[in-house]
Amino acid sequence: MPSNGFRVEKTLGTGSFGSVVLLTSIYNPSLQFAVKQQRKQTGERNKMQRMEYLIHERLSQVGHENVIKLHARSNDDYYHNLFLDYIDGGELFDKVKQDVGIGQAQAQNYFQQIISGLEYIHGHGFVHRDIKLQNILLTKSNTVKICDFGMAAIWRHKEREALLNKFCGTEVYCAPEMFLKVPHRGPPLDIWSTGIVLFAMLSGAFPWARASKDDRFYQHWINGRLDEARWPKMDDTLLDLFRKLLIDDPKERITIEQIKDHPWFKKDFSKEQKKPMKRSLASDELDSAVSKRAGSLTTLDAKRPRLEPLKKRPQSHSILSSDVSSASEVEQ
Repeated sequence: MPSNGFRVEKTLGTGSFGSVVLLTSIYNPSLQFAVKQQRKQTGERNKMQRMEYLIHERLSQVGHENVIKLHARSNDDYYHNLFLDYIDGGELFDKVKQDVGIGQAQAQNYFQQIISGLEYIHGHGFVHRDIKLQNILLTKSNTVKICDFGMAAIWRHKEREALLNKFCGTEVYCAPEMFLKVPHRGPPLDIWSTGIVLFAMLSGAFPWARASKDDRFYQHWINGRLDEARWPKMDDTLLDLFRKLLIDDPKERITIEQIKDHPWFKKDFSKEQKKPMKRSLASDELDSAVSKRAGSLTTLDAKRPRLEPLKKRPQSHSILSSDVSSASEVEQ
């Protein structure tokens, strides 16, 4: 990684493919970059790395205030290096108090920014596929920055839409069509994930471990059974939004345009108290025991999956089968 005129301040994070370090200019200390150092891969993983760079490059040509920006790229014998915005306010994950959440006004503000960023991403023909609390960064002024396009894909190219077929992302945030292992559209995946993010922000917990037939709490939801002891108390407007975000049929799922027109999305919270929604005593009792398996969330009996502790947070994963759209197709 080129270091002429820069120094490495610290490591910001590590992952299976490499690490992210903070780089500061020696001559202008206010000039800083978060550099994602990725070990060079071969085969399918190399395609994923090329895809990530391509998407970053395309999205950064114009830029959007709610999407992390790529400033430069470099290569050496062992690493690909992406020079990205350094965001100094941490992850949204760190803002959400476990089993409590944050107030509706703040959650709405973050949600509005996430939707704005996704609208830009989808409008350029890409889908993120790993929207989660950890991939939403915040500036110190609470501006949202969607980051980490390692699982991203192309859903539309030259006005032609392609179906996707790869299972990837983070289980607790994944849409049900992911688990069916059938070709699926891109944008509804991200819409579903924003619904899980919104629920987690408001309650400090997850509604279920995974949106599949073997999760009985998810089955309760799609069968119209709302267990008030497991859901935070919410008004009809908010509940209506959840029912449209978290609908199992992707063809019926709400679109970004419809989200922007929803009453809760447009609601003025300026005159209301900024505090988390009340939880019932039964809900606290239900959350008292949690089981974790293979890096993902699960439940014991009637316990609701909680937000994982920082050191045991849900991890992204991908089964490396090719999507319909590949990096080579886009580069042609």
